[in-house]
Amino acid sequence: VAWAARGAGAYAGGGEAADGGGGQAIFRRRQRGLPEKVAYLKGVYGRLKDEELKEKVLFSISQMKGEGKWLLDLAVNPAESIEMRKKALFWAGQNGASMEDLTSIYAKTSDQEIKEQLIFVYSQRSDKEAMDKMIDIVRNEPNKELKKKALFWLSQSQDPRDAQVLSDILAQPLPHRPTNLEIPQHT
Repeated sequence: VAWAARGAGAYAGGGEAADGGGGQAIFRRRQRGLPEKVAYLKGVYGRLKDEELKEKVLFSISQMKGEGKWLLDLAVNPAESIEMRKKALFWAGQNGASMEDLTSIYAKTSDQEIKEQLIFVYSQRSDKEAMDKMIDIVRNEPNKELKKKALFWLSQSQDPRDAQVLSDILAQPLPHRPTNLEIPQHT
């Protein structure tokens, strides 16, 4: 394929362009969106070492409909850097990945950064299932940091249920916590 051969050596053949030319070539390839070009970009991604160029390929592929599965596979690949995995999750969420797939990743991972990114991904969606998952995290997640992040993003949403969730949380009694300021009772 002629378009694949032109300019591809700068970034796909192992030597990556230091002048940014590879990134421009990747950007131009994304503009066309034909299936063989998507396959080509996926192949290029697998050979790249430079994170910046990988990000450009990731973005290019993310702009093409129907690539959510590839993005999710990338997001759960432990061989990828955490930053690339988080970006893949974000773009998968934007590309219409199913909530079933996204919640499955949340349930299976123990990586806090991935869970935090998933909470953000849920917050960027307007569907009921995403809000349901954030409410579930607020109510049931044992990790307080993740719970706080979900609560923050839930409070930013336009979902009418967020007020009820906040009210339920405020209505819960605080556990008794002894402190050094407690004054002993003298009898």
